[in-house]
Amino acid sequence: EIIVKVGEHWSKETLLVPHEAFRWIDENLKDAIQHYKGESWQTKLLFDYLENYYIHCVHHHHVAEEKIYNPIIVKKIGEFEGLNTIGPDHKKICAILDDLPSFRNPCTNKDPDAIKMFKATLLELLNLLNKHFEEEERFYPPAVFKAFPEESEHDVIVNKIIEDLGLEGNKKYLPVIMYAMYRWAGPDYVDDFISKLPAPVVFLLNYFWIPDFEKNQLGPLSLLASNSPPHDNDDLALPCAGCF
Repeated sequence: EIIVKVGEHWSKETLLVPHEAFRWIDENLKDAIQHYKGESWQTKLLFDYLENYYIHCVHHHHVAEEKIYNPIIVKKIGEFEGLNTIGPDHKKICAILDDLPSFRNPCTNKDPDAIKMFKATLLELLNLLNKHFEEEERFYPPAVFKAFPEESEHDVIVNKIIEDLGLEGNKKYLPVIMYAMYRWAGPDYVDDFISKLPAPVVFLLNYFWIPDFEKNQLGPLSLLASNSPPHDNDDLALPCAGCF
């Protein structure tokens, strides 16, 4: 169900920036899970991606909402509708994320029960995230609109979250945000987004973070989602130069 659309008030549209990035990833992971049989190449690519990229980004996003975003909103306007739903969801999401790496060894050893449980656990997470994002897109906009009369005030909080993510976290997350943004907002929106980034960050994006995204996120996810085993390391890099 589409809760927020492009072109709506910024207090609604701002949620699409992180949410649509995760939705793109989760679509690929759902396809990957359908194909996952515990083959060695599947296990390596999938767990390398989960452990080195996905878990960190999703975990930080929800912890930052709990520790930075929500407290500031509550301080400004008091508790808002949906807060009692969002908080428990965050705890459950983070608990499942923390549990995922424990499946790597038994899946590597092709334990059929572990493979079945891992697939069910990851699918549970993806379905929970989908429901959670929809709920946030209902509950957050009225609270954000009330707490931050001006978008510039909200930008200050967003920048705090970005700073908290750090360079390593931004390397993992920012290219995904931009890649997904082409799908839901288009190139002009992305150009405007990039124009607001500090010059050093744009430099890191162009020369380091986007190539890393192509090799360690876009490439592996595409192979897993299409059930296409790699032949060598070069197959892992899927150029997306036309998208940036």
